[in-house]
Amino acid sequence: MAINLDMKIAPSRYGGDWIASDWVRLRERPDFDWQTAIDIFEDRITYRFLNNIAQLQQGLHTGFAVMALECLLIEKLAQFYDGKKESPRKQNRAFYISFLTKDSIRISKEFDTQQKAELFYDTIRCGILHQGETKGSSLIKKCGPSAFELTPDGEGLIIYRTQFHETLLMEELRQYLQCLRDGLHQVRRGNFVTKMNYICHLPEFEE
Repeated sequence: MAINLDMKIAPSRYGGDWIASDWVRLRERPDFDWQTAIDIFEDRITYRFLNNIAQLQQGLHTGFAVMALECLLIEKLAQFYDGKKESPRKQNRAFYISFLTKDSIRISKEFDTQQKAELFYDTIRCGILHQGETKGSSLIKKCGPSAFELTPDGEGLIIYRTQFHETLLMEELRQYLQCLRDGLHQVRRGNFVTKMNYICHLPEFEE
């Protein structure tokens, strides 16, 4: 299958759009320019997720919309960290929970028990994305003392979406970008490149 070199990857902070040919040229350079690669990734995440989350955070009754985007962004990061084209079919739950508890950098420090991760996946992520509502006793509130806490009955989570976004997701992104810049985690760098190859539909990565 021929590569669509004009396929848009993301709007660019420098004007116009990043397109597939930008990534192909970058990948073929003998001195891979990690800063440009990070710019492409960061612009894709910013325009698809972060800008929209920021706008929604200012509105009333937008908690579910904000958390839906947050849950999607978590899954997208998990795919980049693992170099996956998509989340594993029939193993999505394990894949997602593994990211929350082990594979993430900052987020895993808060999801320090399997119970918390399972409650987030089952009652927040799946509840919102599949049923349009939280499940069990889980709740979403705008602000609070932490990113989240267990409900009094221990069967749900109270998500404080402002803190969840600022202290977990944004810090996760900052630390991931720094990890890519530093180059101290070569597996993570390699998986990042693999994921970008999938995004650009490079033939050798297509099924």
